[in-house]
Amino acid sequence: MNKERIKKTLQEFGLPESVADYYANLEMKDKFAWLAAFRFVRPLNNSLEFYKNEYGDMLRSRIERDLENSEVETELLKKGATPELLGQFAYEIALTAFNEVLYRLSDPAGGDYDLENEGEGLPAWSLRERGLNYEVTERPLAETHNLIPFSNL
Repeated sequence: MNKERIKKTLQEFGLPESVADYYANLEMKDKFAWLAAFRFVRPLNNSLEFYKNEYGDMLRSRIERDLENSEVETELLKKGATPELLGQFAYEIALTAFNEVLYRLSDPAGGDYDLENEGEGLPAWSLRERGLNYEVTERPLAETHNLIPFSNL
């Protein structure tokens, strides 16, 4: 895939043009698989965007149609929280959870400080790119926890 096609794909994923251009350049030269990394985190970014931009409207619509909400939503609404505030809260919780998992996937030794020798001698993992022929390449997906939300890049 050439740089322009990579850039276009990244823009279709939702990255701004300048950010897409930056990562397209890296994708062409780097030992890391940036296009695969963005493809991997794209659904998570979409979930974050939903909480940030649509959840409050969805919740407000459910209230207006007298549909049931979760126990937590109902309790927080009774205490004065707005649907938009609940959406922002859901966004922050989701972002924190996604970042924790993505960080752990990117750094198999990063959370094992409580283990003897930080887990040396135990099985580990690695996220690797798969090419168009489905063969695993040597290029790892890196820094996935820093790639979302796209709106912050």
